Amino acid sequence: MRIGIAMFYHESHSFVPYKTDISNFEDYGYYETTALYDAFKKTKTELGGFIDTLESYSNVEIVPILCAAAIPSGIVTDNAYTKIEHRMLELLNQVGKLDGLL
Repeated sequence: MRIGIAMFYHESHSFVPYKTDISNFEDYGYYETTALYDAFKKTKTELGGFIDTLESYSNVEIVPILCAAAIPSGIVTDNAYTKIEHRMLELLNQVGKLDGLL
């Protein structure tokens, strides 16, 4: 089985006077493909838990796709959301058929 792993995470606050742009994600927690795997393996995080659990199954191929995370701050800009969404969908199309997606 091929299981993809992806995450888009942000805690937005409307009272924060600035918006969260793509650079905030890139500076804090933006990883693609194997960089995602390397950054989160053996961590006590959602993605780390996915990786560590899936590795315990011999019939599972882990397919890391994309992680975009930024620290809690202002509302995400349309530009940042669109870029992350486009790239995540692009990578999903590139990896081929998946049996599941976390």
